[in-house]
Amino acid sequence: MKRTRIRALVGATIVVGLLAGSAVLMPAAFAATPTFNATFAPAATPKGGDEATYMMNVSSNNGSISTVTVTAPTGFSIVTGTTRLPSVTFTGLSISGSAVQTLSFHARAACTPGSSYQWTVNAAQKNGTQYVPVTLTSSVGVDSVCSLRFSGQPTSAVDGETITTVPYSTASDPVSVEVLEGDGVRDQSFGGTINLSTAAQTAGGGTLGGAISAAANQGRAAFAPAITLNQGGAGFGFQLSAANSLVPTASSGFFSVQTEFTPCTATPCTTDTSGTELETTATANNPGNGLASSVGIADLECSGYTPVSVEQATNEFIAPHGATAVVTDLLAKGVIHNTSNNGISQVFTCFRQDAPFSTLNGGQASQDPSHPGFYVGLLATCKNKRPVAPCEISKNETNSGVGVIKYLINSGDPVGHH
Repeated sequence: MKRTRIRALVGATIVVGLLAGSAVLMPAAFAATPTFNATFAPAATPKGGDEATYMMNVSSNNGSISTVTVTAPTGFSIVTGTTRLPSVTFTGLSISGSAVQTLSFHARAACTPGSSYQWTVNAAQKNGTQYVPVTLTSSVGVDSVCSLRFSGQPTSAVDGETITTVPYSTASDPVSVEVLEGDGVRDQSFGGTINLSTAAQTAGGGTLGGAISAAANQGRAAFAPAITLNQGGAGFGFQLSAANSLVPTASSGFFSVQTEFTPCTATPCTTDTSGTELETTATANNPGNGLASSVGIADLECSGYTPVSVEQATNEFIAPHGATAVVTDLLAKGVIHNTSNNGISQVFTCFRQDAPFSTLNGGQASQDPSHPGFYVGLLATCKNKRPVAPCEISKNETNSGVGVIKYLINSGDPVGHH
């Protein structure tokens, strides 16, 4: 019982102490939190991903401010040298009375679209007393956010093999995507994951596989994608899409996928087409492993033009990357004269490539409705002194009646059809 009385006595003593001292302790413990002012000077409106210097005016309504901490919105970062932090703290200040002090710091704007972002500013007195936080709003134009771009465009490839930036070459530079800041400069700090998918295909649908997800290194991600055709024939009008949740999606240029395409190892490049009536040879001004040829390519049409033999007189050729090549097609006499009075002078070259070109009638190649991103038309005759690819260099018949057609092509995967 004695022990119980002691505990009760202690409890009573604590309560009495609180009541007796309440008139003295409460004003100090529950004093009104001091306030201060903070404004951007001027209001910061950087482009997405840009680094900019922010100027902030700070003044105290009561007391003396010793420390100010600025916390950036989500997606923003405070830049100090090469370091990026979520906040910055200014110490050793003495802001009181009517004095206004301007604080300066460097920050990187968010890449994501948005109309306004909330900054939080905290201040404290030297004795640790905290001020009421201040929330500031800054705007970023939605037309200046970061973006994705295919810095290494996918080019035509063989069914199931790696797509690179050089047509039909699995060992060339990889398909790559980079993240651009609002001013178009690569965002060197971006290290997020970028994913590829098939944006479109107009013929011979395929399934995208291979390395189609990659983390960016200094704002650039490299891939080794491949498309496996779902059908037996070639696939045209393929297009890749690159995506990241923080940056708007981007699409690549168009390309095609063939069932077979064999690079040549010698110069001139000669393709043996036994079993057909077309034999092709070619030379390039910059020979290399990119020189290749394929025959029997279908689905090539020019307006008002009737091919002599779709299966036998269509040739797809790829010159070395960045080079031009002279292609020589030898057409058998039976192909040249498959109708009466249809000699070599009546044979023209229907042509398709992934860039505009001048045509036989002096106009421009039209966009191929079956293959988005490609242009088609009859080849014009090359100018003698300054030939511009693609163009037809010459055509004639040998003594045996074989048609000889020479034309100049660009690098890429152009298709010629007589």
